[in-house]
Amino acid sequence: MSANSQPVIDAIQGAVGLYSLQEAAYYARIPENTLRYWFLGRGDYQPVRTPSVDREGIPYLSFQDFIESLAIRFLRVEKKVQMKEIRDSILRAQDEHGIEYPFSDRRHKLAIDKVDRSLHIYINREGDPFKLAGSNIGQRGIQKILEPYMNDLLFDDEDFLARQYRAYTSGGRNVIMNPRFLFGQPKVENSPYSARALWESYIAEGGIDYVCDYYDVSRSVVELSCEYCQHVGIAA
Repeated sequence: MSANSQPVIDAIQGAVGLYSLQEAAYYARIPENTLRYWFLGRGDYQPVRTPSVDREGIPYLSFQDFIESLAIRFLRVEKKVQMKEIRDSILRAQDEHGIEYPFSDRRHKLAIDKVDRSLHIYINREGDPFKLAGSNIGQRGIQKILEPYMNDLLFDDEDFLARQYRAYTSGGRNVIMNPRFLFGQPKVENSPYSARALWESYIAEGGIDYVCDYYDVSRSVVELSCEYCQHVGIAA
């Protein structure tokens, strides 16, 4: 178990969310092998960050780990940032500034150097912005980068960390992930059941009407749950 990991029972009692690497890969729409590489490393390559939860040697991601994976995906896929730069920025935030999850902290900002297109990562703590990654840019201009996933997050007013993620929207209704409910499993907003539970029941029983009657939920909840699970590629 990593020195920074906590047992599963602590994760459950602390309502921090709980995801296997396979689940997190589905929900983040990241290949599982890629997610494993980011969080567990491979050969001589160190992980970008380590999983927060451990169960008898099996790693699990917390909700904050999951949100960080969305940020890492954005930086790698959209901005082509090198893994070492991402890893170093996380380690600096943790070791020098005591910020465990810099990319799920609403105070962080990304900017691109207009001259050499290098990435700069900033975070504003107690009104004092400091740089986590990026060379000195002197008087050259920088351009703020918009991070689309941030628009789908709700943040805590006290610790500034993400507390809810809007994973999917259709027909004016949302599928959300919130570590206080169902260990952070995706669910239609205001539904007491996970989207996956309703989807698997639909597959097993072969009909929406049965699921509606058995779980006492509306047809729209079942339909959106099934739509979401198909969207992220959960196997039927």
